[in-house]
Amino acid sequence: YLALSYRWGNAVRSSLMLTARTESEMRSGMPTSALPRTIQDACTVVKRLGYRYLWVDRLCIFQDSGKDWNHESGRMGHIYKHAKLVIAASCAAEENMGFFRDRHEQALEYELGYLSDRGWTFQERVLPARIVHFAGDQVHWECARLDAWPHAASWSRLVTEYSERRFTFESDKLSALSGLAREWRSLRARRGVPEDAYYAGLWGSSFMFGLCWLPLSYTVRQRDSPYIAPSWSW
Repeated sequence: YLALSYRWGNAVRSSLMLTARTESEMRSGMPTSALPRTIQDACTVVKRLGYRYLWVDRLCIFQDSGKDWNHESGRMGHIYKHAKLVIAASCAAEENMGFFRDRHEQALEYELGYLSDRGWTFQERVLPARIVHFAGDQVHWECARLDAWPHAASWSRLVTEYSERRFTFESDKLSALSGLAREWRSLRARRGVPEDAYYAGLWGSSFMFGLCWLPLSYTVRQRDSPYIAPSWSW
């Protein structure tokens, strides 16, 4: 299967998605023309590459079920890691823009476009074996290196880069990191490092060090009222 990395944009509730109400209709089949343009383009890529399945969060996770979302969001790292290829719609600001367009023939500067600062897309870039980026001026490949991810020796470096990304919902911050935490633990186990406890973005063996985080700016920190993560976590 292939997986899609894309940006929802602001029209979060306006386009088709999997809910208890739409499940029956979606299972019975529907034309791809009913899907957001970016997902339509991804379906075309899947078909032309000779594959059959495409994983898309809004179509594979119940968007009106907190229980299903909590369970499946924790598996997203695994899903993107094991996808045969990840399609990154880097040039699309939102799901209805699509990513097919005329591009320059010559190779240009490498760019991640609209996915470069989004929190959920961080693990979608770090974990896959191979990604094809549909950027604004070119299409380019990115394949996994020998390291499991950049700066594999330092969780703090990984978190620093991750913390610079933005979320539509602040409460997603730790959920979107859970897949990376699982892979980090697996990597350490393969290296013979004893299993470590994980506490809301911090590891038990370096817990005191992890508490020494600093904000990127000294403005008043904003948090949604339902968000009840530990106050000591970044």
